[in-house]
Amino acid sequence: DRGETMARVSELVLGHTVTNYITRFRHKNGTYRFIEWNAAARDGSIYAAAQDVTQRQELESFLHKMAYHDRLTGLPNRSFLFERLAQALSNAQRKQAIAAILFIDLDGFKGVNDRLGHAAGDRMLKEVAARLLGCVDEDETVARMGGDEFTLLLQPRPTREMALNRAIHVAENILGSLVRPFVLEG
Repeated sequence: DRGETMARVSELVLGHTVTNYITRFRHKNGTYRFIEWNAAARDGSIYAAAQDVTQRQELESFLHKMAYHDRLTGLPNRSFLFERLAQALSNAQRKQAIAAILFIDLDGFKGVNDRLGHAAGDRMLKEVAARLLGCVDEDETVARMGGDEFTLLLQPRPTREMALNRAIHVAENILGSLVRPFVLEG
């Protein structure tokens, strides 16, 4: 994170204090370590204290993933979706654009679990998640709401017609993707 770190050093040269700044440093073994540092410039010298906070950063990242992602599919969960939805609606309002959201419920999914077992149902949900991700752009959100329910949040478009056309295009891609057979056992 050289650029960001140099910006903090520039602040120090100007006499500012830098507190609780976390940056990555590359270890000689090739891994990255997160270092938190506090520094101040006084009388032409820079005084700093640094601490390796890699374990804390990794734990925070793990907890964030657990809190905001579905454990089975790895997709964002309901909480994450609602945060993204709030951002999208705010962004759409600011730009006077139209956001689209698609809801998907898998018909007959209970039968998969009943006939083939929960392991097969889990495999199917993972495959559905992968197929849905293939139907949207990178900046759009696919979330698992729970069970066999998924939600897709599409990027806001400048007009209602453009938003509708995008939603129709994605929905058609989803139907084409989900109509292909799922191989769950052999």
